[in-house]
Amino acid sequence: MAAGLIDWKAARIGRHIERYVEEGKFPGVACLVSRGGEEAYFHSAGLRDVERGRSLERDTIFRVYSMSKPVTSVALMMLYEEGRFQLDDPVGKYVESWADLEVFGEGDEDRYVAHAPDAPMRR
Repeated sequence: MAAGLIDWKAARIGRHIERYVEEGKFPGVACLVSRGGEEAYFHSAGLRDVERGRSLERDTIFRVYSMSKPVTSVALMMLYEEGRFQLDDPVGKYVESWADLEVFGEGDEDRYVAHAPDAPMRR
């Protein structure tokens, strides 16, 4: 048991990612689980270079694009689990400049009337 992971349960992770490679969903996959700053599990499967048939190795460098949404989502869900906010909290509670927003009432782009919304913005 490394860093609190049960070996047979951790092995299920490896079998799962190997299926992605076998089914052709990904050419290669690597998974590293860290707990408390300590490596608990590592497994890789498949190829890093399909054209040359090179195996994915522990030191393979990956390009990772557009991770801001998943990282932000995980951070928000961690805060939610800690009870730091509720999903129906008004946005203005956390972003003060959005607390007194107004909504379009009537008019056009040159002349319009705005008024307070019926309810605060919540998402």
